[in-house]
Amino acid sequence: MNNYQYKYNVGRELELPPTLTLKGSISMTIYLYVKTHNKTGVKYLGKTSNKDYQKYTGSGKRWLSHLDTHGYDFSTEILRECKDHDELSHWGRYYSKLWNIVEDPQWANLIPETGGGYGKKHTNKTKKKISDLQKRQYESGQRVPWNKGKTGIYSDEANKKRSDSLKDSYKKSPRKPPTIETKKKISNSREGKGLGPKSLETRIKIGLGNKGKKRPNNGQSIKGTKWFNNGEINYRGKVCPEGFQPGRLA
Repeated sequence: MNNYQYKYNVGRELELPPTLTLKGSISMTIYLYVKTHNKTGVKYLGKTSNKDYQKYTGSGKRWLSHLDTHGYDFSTEILRECKDHDELSHWGRYYSKLWNIVEDPQWANLIPETGGGYGKKHTNKTKKKISDLQKRQYESGQRVPWNKGKTGIYSDEANKKRSDSLKDSYKKSPRKPPTIETKKKISNSREGKGLGPKSLETRIKIGLGNKGKKRPNNGQSIKGTKWFNNGEINYRGKVCPEGFQPGRLA
């Protein structure tokens, strides 16, 4: 009988252990908590069935990123001990609305705590809503980076740990030089953005705009280059462009 001993007396009700329901299915206490980072003051509303909820870090993406950046120094306050998901959902929605945890920059929640989310992924529509909300908050000044204007936040020991961690990651997964295919993709992505090699038409326009101006060489090598012109402007390069002829206009 599930390795539990039942107490049963004639004329009395069956006394079940607190971890069993009458249907014989195992239930558990779900803790609704608020975690507060002790250094930054950022809060996170979450849930867990882990009995060691003080050490449980939480599972929110922004919250975990905050801990990775600022250290795992937080305190935990239990708001409710819920017996099922319906109760958890009720109180989770209540506190989410009460404290406005999604829009308030002091909270690390991306969505309200509704008691769900096990294995759930945001849709593209939800991701866009979250992104637009955060952009508006930063633009309006409602959400400000917690470390803006602050110095000396991290100790020398914390900086050394971070540095050693990065060095170890590079040793385990050394960066490889980009392949020809990757270089081509990067080049194509830069077209029309003012990045990478400029087209001949663009260079001609720049040449017309700089006509008569004395410009420094900027450290660029002119070895192996020659002067060409199209009757209007001069062009210096290694290959004569179409419509140009060797020589330089006076």
